[in-house]
Amino acid sequence: MPWKRPRTPASQRLPGVLVVDTDGAPCAVLPASRPVKLLVPSYVIEAPALAAVVDEPHADRLCQALAGRSVAEALPPPRLPRSRS
Repeated sequence: MPWKRPRTPASQRLPGVLVVDTDGAPCAVLPASRPVKLLVPSYVIEAPALAAVVDEPHADRLCQALAGRSVAEALPPPRLPRSRS
């Protein structure tokens, strides 16, 4: 099976986050939804109608929960290259 180049969010005109390493070199592109999943509780993701009841003070507490967390937590685990047999 031939290798296909993965599509990036930019090529599909989707919002995304460019992640850089400690040297400032690009290392990943995350769909914008990935970091949001760090912020939004899983019960709201599973039942989006609950988002309508999140008031401003609650939203502030959700943002405070991100203190000390990094974008690296939103990165998918590294994939090992497949052997070409």
